[in-house]
Formats: sequence, C-alpha cells, structure tokens
Amino acid sequence: MNETFVFGSLLGHYSGLILYVAVCTALLVTTILQGRKRNETSGIEREALGTSRFSWWIIGITVAATMLGPADALGLSEKGFEYGWLWVLGPIGAALAQIVAGLFFVHKIKAQPGNPQTLGDIFTTRFGSSPRSIVGFIVVMQAIAFSGLLILAGAQILQTFLGVPQIYGIIATSLFIGIYTAIGGLNTIVKTDIFQGILIALLLLFVAGTTAVLALTAPNLIQALPLVTPAFSTDFTFGAMLAITLTYFFGELLLPFYSQRALAAKSASHARVGFVVAGLIAAVWYLIVTAAGAIGNVLQSVSQPEFVLLSNLQAVVGTTGPLAWLALTIAFVGLIALMHSTFDAILNSGGVAFSRDIIGSFKQLTDKQQGTIARWSMLGISLLGMVIPFIWNDLIDILLVGYTIWAPTLMPIFAWLILTKPSRVSAIMFWVPLAAGLGGWLLSPHILPEEFVPAILTGVVLNVLAILVMTRIGSRSTAPV
Repeated sequence: MNETFVFGSLLGHYSGLILYVAVCTALLVTTILQGRKRNETSGIEREALGTSRFSWWIIGITVAATMLGPADALGLSEKGFEYGWLWVLGPIGAALAQIVAGLFFVHKIKAQPGNPQTLGDIFTTRFGSSPRSIVGFIVVMQAIAFSGLLILAGAQILQTFLGVPQIYGIIATSLFIGIYTAIGGLNTIVKTDIFQGILIALLLLFVAGTTAVLALTAPNLIQALPLVTPAFSTDFTFGAMLAITLTYFFGELLLPFYSQRALAAKSASHARVGFVVAGLIAAVWYLIVTAAGAIGNVLQSVSQPEFVLLSNLQAVVGTTGPLAWLALTIAFVGLIALMHSTFDAILNSGGVAFSRDIIGSFKQLTDKQQGTIARWSMLGISLLGMVIPFIWNDLIDILLVGYTIWAPTLMPIFAWLILTKPSRVSAIMFWVPLAAGLGGWLLSPHILPEEFVPAILTGVVLNVLAILVMTRIGSRSTAPV
C-alpha cells in the first residue's frame, strides 16, 4: 500500500470493520422496529430529542463519546509528539468547559420554558423570531466544518489500515454516516454511542497500556515523557498555550449538539451530573493520549506523527501473531467508533437546525414535514462536508475553524440567556453582541498579534462587553423615575 502504514492483517481489519457495521446496523434496525411497535412519530421531536429521556450515565457517555473525536486521538497525539505533554493544557480547556456547563448551565437549559427542541427555539422565546434563522445558519455552518474534520479523519483511518485511497475514504465516510444518521434519529444515535463508548474505552486502555510499557522500559522516564520539545519553544510561548486553552474552553462551551443532550435528559439534575462526568472522562483521555504522543517522539522512529498511537502499539505488541492481530484490529475499530460517535451527533444537530430554524423561519411546516426535511438535511450536510478536506488538511486546524464559527457569535449570548431571568427582551440584545463578536473576530488579525491573542478570543471578549453594555443600558431605561 503506497505511502501508508499497513498494520496487522488486512483480513483482521476488514473483519473488524464488517463486525462494527453489522452491530451498528442491528442497533438501527432494532430502534426502528421498536419505534414502529410503539407507533412513534417521525416528526422533528424524534430527531431533536428522541422519544425517551435519558439518565445521567447515558448523558455522560453520549456527551463524552461526542466530545472525543479523531482530532482528540490522531490530532492530539500528533501535537503531543511534536510539542510535548504540555500541549494537554489546550484540550483540558474543552474538558473544563463540560464541567463548567454541568455545574452552572445545563440544568438551566433543561428548565427553559416552552419545551424547546433547538437553540433557535430558546433564542426565539427570549428575543423574538428575528434571530431564529441566523442561529440556525451558524449551527449549520459549524456542522459542515466539523463534518469535514470527521470525514477527513475517517478517510485517513481507512487509508492507513486498509489502503483505501483518500478520495474513496472521504466518499464512503460521508455516505455511510450521513445515511445512517438520517434514518436512525436521536434514539439510534444514543444507543450507538453506548456501543461506541465501550470501544472507545477499550482503545483508551490500549493507549494507556502501551504508554505505561514504553515509559516503564525507558532508561529515563523524565526524558521519555518530555514536558516540552524544542519545537514548542520555537513555535509557541506559554502565553500562546494559555490562549489555546481558552480557545478550546470557549469553543466547546455549550455547543449545540451538547445542549441538545441537556434538553433530552430526564431532569435538570441528570443533565448536570452527566455533563460533569463527561468532562472528567474527557480529561483522562486528553492526559493519556497527549502523553502517548510525547513518549512516542522520544522512544521510537515515527514517520507519520498523526498515527503515533498505532506506532506505539506496534512497538509493544509487534506486527505479527494473534496478540498484534487482535490489538491492532481493536485499535482500528476504536478509531472508527471515535469518528462515528461525533459525526452522527453533529449531523443530527445541524439537520434539525436547518429544518426547524432556517426553513421554519420562512415557511410554516407540520411536525412531520420538519422531520422529513431534517433527515434529508443531515445527509446534505454530510455531503457538503466532503469539500472541507480539500481546503484544510490538518485535523486541529479544522477543529479550531469549527470553534471560531460558534464562540465569538452565539456562545456568549447563549450563556447570558441561560443565566438570566427567562423573560422576553428586545432583539437588539441579540444583534448588537453578535455584530460586536463578528467584528472583533474579523478585525483582530489586523490589530493584534494573532499568536498571542487569537481572533476567536477577541470576538468573545467584545461580544461579552457588548452584552454588559446593552444590559446596563436596558436596566437604566427600565429604572423607575
């Protein structure tokens, strides 16, 4: 296979992939049959919230499975390989975002009035109908960006393990996950997330085990697990690392596909505990995976840094024999599960937003019509995502693009909305902070040094300042004379 690693037996990898697809298909068919037996609706609520309400442990598993995509395995280990264990401070911001959301936000999301199904519903309740379409547009644009990231990751995985040319891997990943998500609805996504969570846990055990073996057999543990590499000192400063941490934090905070999990929880307390658990799971993952990348830099020769996790595994179990066959096949299927568990949630959120918040802003639709449009939109977003790998080819870069679409625009307004009294306010409270955040994001690279103050953070700060100013003006205008 030209310019690819081929680990273990191709037969084992194909067998693992076939078994994975078979289990996912069985979950899909079972969910559909159960829905028909219960005569469940095919409307928008099935897509947005599912037909059940979920306990804290299901919320924790599904949010964690959605958080931990290929960028947190391949991309993060590559950054650990290049820059050392200190890089973990970046994604730790994402884990902290879920813990903060659990402690302060998600119980209030669950308590929002009017039985909301999307972010657009929540914004409309507070600001009127005018923001709905732009909220939906931003959610859909972010879904397309993240879809591109996951399609690229899926193609890289298929190319590395099976030798599939990247263009065919892009098409196969997009079509399979797009069709699966469109047919299954949120109930299937949640059931599949639980299955994928088991595979992800096995993958983490493999990563932790190989990292521990390499560390314990190293002549010098401190040298084997460098805090920073020479490349870090060349490319970054500690201030820049802090900026990356904040970017992860604000970029992950209250993302639409997480917020929908809060709406689908059994209760506010179940939502709260589930998000905290998800943040803790993610933090453990980030620490172990970044360490694996850092130790792989020192202890072995790696020609493809994005697959250093697999090089570590190969260094411990070898490339032949039953143990290598089993370990590398489980690693392959685990990486597929990482990609799928994030991709389907993003498509679901984007499709629902397109149907209910964009199309629904301009045309009165029945519940069933909204559901049909949402399902077709999920497939459409997946197909549009195929363009992204031809624009950006770095997983972390695409991830940050997705964050940039969300954090300077809607995130601060959404956070303010959740934390304040749920009463109707003027739409100007939405439009002014949105304009300030976008303006800060667009102008920041021309005014401030990007390596120290990323544009995304400038946008967040100006958005927050605009909210504070507008709140102050509003309080003065309503004060008694």
